[in-house]
Amino acid sequence: MTPKRMSRSRSTVSPGVVVALAPSEPALTGMTSLVASTLVGGNTLTLICPQEVGLLALDLAEAIAVSDLPAGALNILTGDPSELAPTIADHRAVDAVLQGAQDPEITPILQGGSAANLKRVHTLPPHSSWWLSSKAESPEQILLTQELKTLWHPRSSR
Repeated sequence: MTPKRMSRSRSTVSPGVVVALAPSEPALTGMTSLVASTLVGGNTLTLICPQEVGLLALDLAEAIAVSDLPAGALNILTGDPSELAPTIADHRAVDAVLQGAQDPEITPILQGGSAANLKRVHTLPPHSSWWLSSKAESPEQILLTQELKTLWHPRSSR
């Protein structure tokens, strides 16, 4: 119930630094879907790619390097997501995590470590058919890395 002398407005803001764990299948589709949906919302992204798709991640990094993307908006790392998960979960500068890796054991590690610093963890479906569906291309994916803020404003008594 809204108080009589207050009005409210809602706005969507980006939380800031997002870490995304990319799937190994389909590699390029998964990487570009995570990059596009995160960056379009105004976030900074660190993309963690599995070692088996390291060359593909390097090609993506080279394409991004010659684009008009501001320096530091996207960082691409390759490595074992299960080794990096505890560090990602405990890191206080990370505001949100998109878990797209196909290892189901990573999710509890991310959720458990993220509880200490109230980081959002979104787990995407692990099967490769989801990445090729229209749901992966939906603008709703942008909202995974956005926060809804409600602001209360005093109203004049006129």
